Amino acid sequence: MKIQVRVIRTWSEFLELRPEWETIFEELEGQNPFLSWDWIESWVEIYGHRYKPVILVVVDSPRVIGIAAFYFDEKARHGLTKTPAIRWVGDQFVSSEFLDILAPVYQKYTVWWNVLNWFLENRELNWNLLVLDDMIQSRFSVQIVEQISKKLSLGYHRAVKNVLPVLYFPPEWDKWKHSHPHPDFISMMRNRTKRLRKKFRVEIRKIGSQDELKSDIEIFFELHQKNWNYKGLPGSFVTPEKREFYRRITRRFLDRNWLEMRLMRIDGAPATVEVGFALNQVYYSLQSGYDPRFRRFSAGSILFYEFFQELLGDGIKRVEFLRGDETYKFRWGAHRRYSVTQWVGNRSLYGIAYPFYKRQKNRIKHAALAVFS
Repeated sequence: MKIQVRVIRTWSEFLELRPEWETIFEELEGQNPFLSWDWIESWVEIYGHRYKPVILVVVDSPRVIGIAAFYFDEKARHGLTKTPAIRWVGDQFVSSEFLDILAPVYQKYTVWWNVLNWFLENRELNWNLLVLDDMIQSRFSVQIVEQISKKLSLGYHRAVKNVLPVLYFPPEWDKWKHSHPHPDFISMMRNRTKRLRKKFRVEIRKIGSQDELKSDIEIFFELHQKNWNYKGLPGSFVTPEKREFYRRITRRFLDRNWLEMRLMRIDGAPATVEVGFALNQVYYSLQSGYDPRFRRFSAGSILFYEFFQELLGDGIKRVEFLRGDETYKFRWGAHRRYSVTQWVGNRSLYGIAYPFYKRQKNRIKHAALAVFS
């Protein structure tokens, strides 16, 4: 039987898709929390009302082999212009990473082929661009989208978006200490930890219950804002929507035993909080908050130092620091990796011209850097 594409156009119908979503998620080689049902559902509950869903369910009867979750943004901004665009569900407001279609690797090409053909053949949405943000540069899907776009004569351009530092752990803490690219840094952290514990009463607590989370997530918001305000910046949690998203996603991930949240108190006062998720021997370091009063004690780094030992003991093999090239990530031994944005244009003048413009702009930028560097 011919592969079919079923389109879902309401959020209520999409939320009924949970069993199929979770079945495919369990098959994924590259499972990550940003493609989990809990993350996507939380985004839809908080932000979905702003947009029209375009959810494509690819069926090889009787089985669903892939799901592509998009929404229609009628006034998407691209540089100085606005144009109708199709975007990933979850790609805005909450710092999602590793976004992709939901399909096992052996079905990816088939699913992408049917998805892109569906968009080409169904023009009632009046879209100009398919904007695929926050995809890992090295992922199979990135190459597939480029190949199919060229076969279908669609506009196409890809560009690096963010640095995504990643840290690989050996099996044991002692091996990691001895093989670390910055051994002096590890020695310094060990000494700072000893001094802090000698001078103050230091408590590091893992949040393990919903009651603890209810109060400690508010402490996290407060410390995060304090740190950013200290730097003269607004911080990530100035909107009630983003705070509510974090309340929901941490509750849901705690129920799945994915939440890894630590609160450090110094002489009883909240000093720093780390919020992340652990899934399939990978730790995702999502957000942190610090009280600026404790900066001179390196409280955040000390929390990491002790937390990393715990992660290694729990069998974590990789730490994803997520977007941003802050110096502290590389002191721990992280390596650079990148996310990309892909623009796929329809066969309209704008759909072909905009990716071409982005490509030429990128070439000029690199040529200028080569001349003046």
